[in-house]
This record gives sequence, C-alpha cells and structure tokens, in this order.
Amino acid sequence: MTQTFSRYEILEKLGQGGMATVYKAHDSRLGRNVAIKVIASDTQGSQRFLKRFQQEARALANLNHPNIVQVLDFGEEEGVPFLVMDYLPGGTLKDRLGKPLGWQEAAGFLAPVARALAYAHERKIIHRDVKPSNILFDTKGQPVLTDFGIAKVLEQELTMDLTGTGVIGTPQYMSPEQGLGKSVDVRTDVYSLGVVLYELIAGKKPFGETTPIGILLQQTRQPLTPPRQHNKDIPVSVEQIVFAALSPKPEDRFPNMSAFADALEKMAQGEKVVLSKELIRRSRPRHSHRTWPWFVAGLVVAGALAAAGILWSVANQKPNPTPVSLAVLVDTVTAAAPLLTPTVLPPTQTETLQPPTATLPIPTETATALPTPGIQALLPENAVRWKIIAQNDRLLGDIQSCAFAPDGKLAVTAPKGKAGEVWDLTSKTMLRNLTLSNTPLTVQKAVFSPDGSQVAGLVDYGGVWVWNVKDGALLQSFYGKSRSMAYAPDSQRLAVGYYEDHKVKVWDVSNGQQIGDYLQRSTVEDVVFSPNGLNLWINTSLSLNIWRALDGTHIQTLDDPDVLNGSYTVLSERQDLFYTNGSLWKISDDTLAFTLSTAQDPFPCAVFSPDGGLFTACVGGQVLVWETAGGTLVRTLETGFQANTIALAFTTDGSRLLLAAEDGTVEEWAAE
Repeated sequence: MTQTFSRYEILEKLGQGGMATVYKAHDSRLGRNVAIKVIASDTQGSQRFLKRFQQEARALANLNHPNIVQVLDFGEEEGVPFLVMDYLPGGTLKDRLGKPLGWQEAAGFLAPVARALAYAHERKIIHRDVKPSNILFDTKGQPVLTDFGIAKVLEQELTMDLTGTGVIGTPQYMSPEQGLGKSVDVRTDVYSLGVVLYELIAGKKPFGETTPIGILLQQTRQPLTPPRQHNKDIPVSVEQIVFAALSPKPEDRFPNMSAFADALEKMAQGEKVVLSKELIRRSRPRHSHRTWPWFVAGLVVAGALAAAGILWSVANQKPNPTPVSLAVLVDTVTAAAPLLTPTVLPPTQTETLQPPTATLPIPTETATALPTPGIQALLPENAVRWKIIAQNDRLLGDIQSCAFAPDGKLAVTAPKGKAGEVWDLTSKTMLRNLTLSNTPLTVQKAVFSPDGSQVAGLVDYGGVWVWNVKDGALLQSFYGKSRSMAYAPDSQRLAVGYYEDHKVKVWDVSNGQQIGDYLQRSTVEDVVFSPNGLNLWINTSLSLNIWRALDGTHIQTLDDPDVLNGSYTVLSERQDLFYTNGSLWKISDDTLAFTLSTAQDPFPCAVFSPDGGLFTACVGGQVLVWETAGGTLVRTLETGFQANTIALAFTTDGSRLLLAAEDGTVEEWAAE
C-alpha cells in the first residue's frame, strides 16, 4: 500500500481482518481525517462481486441517521474496492465491558442504537451482527452503529456456487433462527441487541458456551439465566424487558425494534416499563422438552456450514484487535456484519415512524391561481406571441442575485459588495436597504416569502436574516455558515442549509424557534420545499434526499450519479417533475423524463410555470422555454440583455415572466 489511496493520504493502519484492512487517512479535498476500509485482495476478483459491492455501498451511503456511521465515499483504486467513513476516535462499547453497568446507563447507550436499527428496518435492511464492538462512540459520547459492512457481499460470493445459503454473524449475539440458517426478519436484531443489554447490566454474556453448536443448544434447550442472579440491583421490570428481547422464538419477542426502543428510552429516563401480560407470559424463560430435534438441526447446520467453507467467529478464540480508534471496523471473515442486507420484510414486520404533533398547521395542496378573465397566460401554444412589455436598462445596478415578489411588483437584489436592496419595479425606485440598526448588510442572495411580506437574505459573514418588506424592520436572524435557504408555501417556515454542519434546520419565522433538524451525510448544496409544503428536498454532494417536512420522516433518496451533479433543484409536483443537472426527472419513480440539450447546463437559473406546463431556463443572455408534456423546446427568448441572465420568475397568475441580468437590467414578458 502506497502512502496515498485515491485522494486520501494514509496516516496509519488501524487494524486488519480476514476481509479488509482499515486505515486512518486524511481527505485532501475536505480537509478532514477519515477511515478507509480496503477490501482484501483475495476477495475482489469477479465482476459479480464488484457490482454487488458498488450497489451495497451506494445503499449504505444513503442511510441517513445520526446513530449510524456515515459513509462518505466509495470506489475502486486500481481494481481495489474501498469504503470511506467518518473517523470516530471515541472507542467502542466493547471497551466498557467487564463489570455491570447501571441499567439506566446501559439503556441510555442502547436506546439510540435501537432507533437507528428501527430506521434501517423501515428501509428493509437487517443488520444481523449487532454486538458491542459494532457500537462506536463519537467525540460527544453518542453511540454510532456500525458495521453495515461487506460481509454479506463476501458471503454471497463464497457460497453462491456451493449451497446458495450461508450464515453470518457472531454466535454469542446471534438469534437461534439465524444460527440455524433459517430466514430472519427484524426480530433477529431485537435478539442480538437483547444480548448486548444482558451483557451490559449482568456483567457477562447470557450463554457460557464457546462453540456455535454449544451456544445453539444452550439457547434452545436451557432456560435463560435471569440477569438478576448476576446483579441483584436489576429491577424485575427491567428483567422482563430482557426476557422479551431474548425469547428463543421470534414470535415471543418484541414485535419490532421500535417497541424495544420505546422500552429502552423509558428505562434510560428511570421510568418503569409495563409490558403487556401476554408478552410477559410468552417470553418467560422455560425449559424446552423437545431437545433432540434442535440438536439434530444444529448438527445438520454445522455440517452444512463446514461443507460450504463458512467459518464462525468466536470471541474467546479470536479476540478483536485492540482498537486504536475506528479499529472496530476491521472484521474477521465471520465476525463482520452484512453490508445492508436487502432482506424484504413481511408486511406485518415493517416498522413505520409515528409523526409527532406538528407545531404548525399541516398545509394542504391548493390549486394554483389561474389567470383572471382578460389576462392571457404564458402557455406553450401562444409562446410565439410572447413579447417584452417593459425593459428597465441597468435599473438595479451590478448585482450577483435577484428575486421577484410573487406579484411581480417588487425585486430584492444582492448588489456586488453592497447592502441588499428592495426595489419598486413600477415606480423604478429603490425603497430601502437591508440593514441592521441602520448599518447596511452585504447579502449574497435574497428571496421573498411566498406571501410577499418578508425578505430573507444570506448575509456575507454567515447566517440568514429576515426583514419585513413593508417597513424594513429586522424580524429574525438565524446564525451559522449557510448558503441555501427556502420558504415553505405558508411563509411561516424557513429552511436553511448549513454547509459545515451538514444540516438543514427549519425555523418558525414568527418566533425564531427551531422546529426541524435534518442531518445529512455530506455538504448541503440546496434546499427547497415542495409546492404543497409537505415535503423538503435537500440536495447534497452525495444524494438528493426527500423528507416529510413536519415530522422528519425520510421518504426517498435519489442517488443516480446524473442527479447528484446538480447544485440546485426545481420542482413541479403537478407535472410529477423535478429539474436538476440539465435534465427533468420523474418524482414518482426517479426516472429520466428528458434531457434539456443545450450548449450550457446545468443552468444558472430555472423555473416552472405555476401550472407546471412550462419550464424555463437561463442560458447566457437568452431564456429557453420548454413544454413539459413532451420536452419540446417551444421558444427561445432573445432578451435585450448585454450581460448574463441571473434571475427569472413567473407571477403567481402565470401571466408574466420577469427576468434580470447581472448588470441590473430588468425585463418583463407577457403574451400579446
């Protein structure tokens, strides 16, 4: 291995396992330390493996949860596949084992992990190797779940030509059904996390055997030793929670991870958890009298695994290397977790997020205002009759951005090196500067709220400030290094993208309170509300993510490489279309609708008409107009601009199109 790998400078080896080697490295592009997991040379080989690796790595990069380790990049270097992840120096939960923890402390560690697993289960992903060494801690002491690693891909490569099946995981933490090679659902992760809980509060693992067959027989033939026998400080109610997670039969456990997470969260708060009498009865440890069939099944599975060449990892026989920091990501062939196993969950096991009570009224989709009688809308069929009805040469001065009020009567600009300005386009006068205590503030970009009553501006030294349009009074200021913002249609919510924190925060403009927080895996490039205000679209350097705006539910991730290259997004839900990177895509199924072939794309600015029937985009001093039904270019507007077009907007009634150029010239177009 050389001192560099792709764009990463190798700093030190953190550890090595049978499948991969993990390095601490420095990302020269982002200026940060990362962990790189390089796949062992004897596991690469086939194109089938490489294809699966890329598919699973892309899926892993799209997992977006604060308690799941972030995958920042993946690829190949001279045929060697690799994953790039956050570097977490806080050690692992395994480091804290050895003596019993208080049950509240243990629940505090595991509750966020349970929520992370519930999030993965909702996306039909089962971990299948939950254990203390796969729970890391970040610099703030928060638990972060790994390793949705590469074991599943490798296991498929090893066994596809042999038996077509295989067992992965770590025996001491594996559910009985997983150990027997049976099909599994989300309850196998419930069991594994239950083993971790038992070990934390009892100070030892629930099963003393060290061989896979011995553990399997102990799980199925002998009743679980109550953890209170090892630690008398454990309440009966906590012991019942352990039993409900560790029942040998999946149907006798918590039905899903969300239910387990609920119990852990209450435990962490010191609250007594009351389980249903039926769950307590079914999960109570008891002897199994049908020992022989289980024993035979175990021998059959053991023989099949040996024939297939699948090795088991036993912690007492092959301990993990001492973690330098992120060394837990280094696995042996059999101890590693699956990389996003795409297990399809039965309908009864699929978890759903329950939305909290909204702090603002949930908007409903309303019809776009249509032109009033006597006003000709800008429609595809009359595009040839569009004409300039007003031109104000260099009215606004040299500007770097411009936005128009919904009624087209006002404009807000960001002059180069000057304070933001609000203009009356009818009287052609500058109404006011955007100021703080009479001190002008230089803004990079400004936008009107949908109702036209407010102006929000990205201030040059960071943050978003909000002013009242009528009197110029400062309403709110939201600090932080940001470069994107968007109003919701109700004009009450403002989303701001913070590029250093990889976050989008949603603020209630009326009181300045934060009402939403969306952590992303990479730099936020753009944020936009859907036209009905129900969803939030966040464009990052890795993916385009769609979230439910009022309860934070992740809806969809669009990860096509062609989509990812766009720096901003424009939506038309009425036409089921969104624009990014020079193309229009279908919202419903993430397929390409058509490519807008021009000499310059992505466009500096673009917008749909209110009814979605037209899509317009800036190209130099021209404006191109397409009809969205078939992607036909219906008109090229030859502006009178001597500079590039940087802003365009339809009025809310769809009757006029306003344009602005870098030199401050403004044009207004309408149909004859």
